[in-house]
Amino acid sequence: MTYHTRTALAVFACALLLCSAACSSHAAGTLPKTLQSSVPQSSSTSRHTMSQAPEYAPAIPNAFGAARGKTLSAADLDSFIDASVTGSDRELARKLMTLMPPNQRGDFVYLDRASLRLISNNPALLQYIKLTVGLPVSSAQPAAPNRFSQTASRSRVVRPMGYSSACSPPDPPPSPKGVYVRLVSPCGFSAGWGFVNVECGTSSFAPGDVGYLYFELTGSAGSEASETEGGLQYNSDSSIAPWLRVNGPQIIMQNNSVRYGCGQELVIWSGAIPQAGVLFTEVGQLPSIYDPRTAWISSQIISLNNASWLFASAPSDVTGPGTDAAGVYTPCSRCSIAKVDTIAQSGTSTYSIDGSFFGVDVADEDTISWNQMAFGEWGSDCYNGTNLCTFYVSPNPLVYYGGPQNYPNAFISQANLGPTGYGPYQSYDGLSVNGSRGDSIARSPQGSFAEPLPPTTSPVSLSLAADGFSSGGCSNPTYTRTVGPIPASQMSWEGTLDPSSGNVILAAPFQNTFVGLGISSPGVFTDQASWNNLLAQTGSLAGTTEVNVSTTVSVSSACGGG
Repeated sequence: MTYHTRTALAVFACALLLCSAACSSHAAGTLPKTLQSSVPQSSSTSRHTMSQAPEYAPAIPNAFGAARGKTLSAADLDSFIDASVTGSDRELARKLMTLMPPNQRGDFVYLDRASLRLISNNPALLQYIKLTVGLPVSSAQPAAPNRFSQTASRSRVVRPMGYSSACSPPDPPPSPKGVYVRLVSPCGFSAGWGFVNVECGTSSFAPGDVGYLYFELTGSAGSEASETEGGLQYNSDSSIAPWLRVNGPQIIMQNNSVRYGCGQELVIWSGAIPQAGVLFTEVGQLPSIYDPRTAWISSQIISLNNASWLFASAPSDVTGPGTDAAGVYTPCSRCSIAKVDTIAQSGTSTYSIDGSFFGVDVADEDTISWNQMAFGEWGSDCYNGTNLCTFYVSPNPLVYYGGPQNYPNAFISQANLGPTGYGPYQSYDGLSVNGSRGDSIARSPQGSFAEPLPPTTSPVSLSLAADGFSSGGCSNPTYTRTVGPIPASQMSWEGTLDPSSGNVILAAPFQNTFVGLGISSPGVFTDQASWNNLLAQTGSLAGTTEVNVSTTVSVSSACGGG
């Protein structure tokens, strides 16, 4: 993955998946007994505190993960789809897997909301997918902004209204069932990304309580029923599982084959796929050689450890395309995205002081560290699984950040923001309904805000061999022109695969450079190998690097003369 920028708009080009959806067919299996025994269980006489970061191996080997970084033919791709997956399910698997960037390949699970059917390229995963179907979520807006639990012993602070817009989620929802802190975008933003780490030994959950870290997409209806959440479930035994929830009715999908631990640098990428009717969440562990707290994640392509892909068909109200506040195409101009930390509490219709705390240390410091967190749009510019998909985000955080929502108040649920002034936010969050640990004070962040700025770069010159057809005459001329400068992060946008010919049709910067030379439709094009080589070279550069491409076009005449 790379984290890229360009002049007017910061472009964080991430090796993320863009895909289209179809129906799926494998029913979800039940959790095997061996896994059920390892899932955190609570009792009325015990509580659990995370202290050390355990190591977890996937319960099922990541079959498609073994293909990371490799060049695959159609036959190679099929070898990573189990033989039991047939018909339209197999077509969907091919489509999703083909569009996965090579360094982010991994087994996936797709949920069709209407039929509750699951499909995976690796059906052995399905026995580890816990699917919970609940009652319909109310679409009613809360009657009043300040709703306090009758069981709350510390409603000493009048709750101010959180950030509100025509597109923000209801705050609080009709039935919060726990405490939360949200950082919410303005209208029109449909995706987010972030690196998150929770220090070990700083979280403890009362029986039945669970912690969650996720991105929440609110559809154009603006109700709880239109929300979709994707990220991580933080269990009381310090294990962390990939998790996705859709509402209306509520469906929760948890991948218990993959587990992470406290103290690990984890990644969440989530949002809507433009024009595809699909929501996706990818989570994984950042390799130790990358530290987003000290290094700008830019000119590297990151291969996540233990990556997990969860998909769901999008709610009907994730619609209404337009542009967001940064001027970027959005699939839903009345949607919003939020980064959320929450403790889901049991046995309450609002919240209660039950002894839980999530990311609060003994010094009353918040320890849920979010690094390089931003809201934007995932572009639809992946090139046949060989490109980086581009995350478009304003270089000014104030463009995409709306404000916080703290429930029940900003003492119990906190986010300490450290905007860098360029690109992403950094934040230290924490939640406490402990009754004594940090739930009655404005806590301080556990660490310093030191998000680095992207590196400055010098221009780079590369070369590309291309072709074209003559619109007249019988000569076969060759033309060499310099195309650019093009930001390295933008190069992947400048070519589109033509399925009929297998060639890559080059975009406007190339076409405009060779205009007036008698080149007929489809204009200037190149072969896939040459294009992939150019993308590999630009992929090793910082996104702000200006690239000049010396392009040699060999023109073939209709009559084949010389």
